[in-house]
Amino acid sequence: ATLIVCCSRDATDSPWVKHEVEFYLQHHKPARVALVLLRDDPAIAVPQALRKRDIWRHDLRGRMLPTIWSPVARR
Repeated sequence: ATLIVCCSRDATDSPWVKHEVEFYLQHHKPARVALVLLRDDPAIAVPQALRKRDIWRHDLRGRMLPTIWSPVARR
């Protein structure tokens, strides 16, 4: 199973998204998570529990290229 997380500031602020991500990470490998950036900057749009992990990211804010979300790359 893969968890697809639709990322935006609203999603990051959602207690439901936080719960779903944390539950998923307790039962699955982080490599099975895909981030879809809908809007906002990745530094605030990606849920806190996923910010320190390298995860595939699909940027739908006008760019269609899948890239790796890496905490180091956002500096």
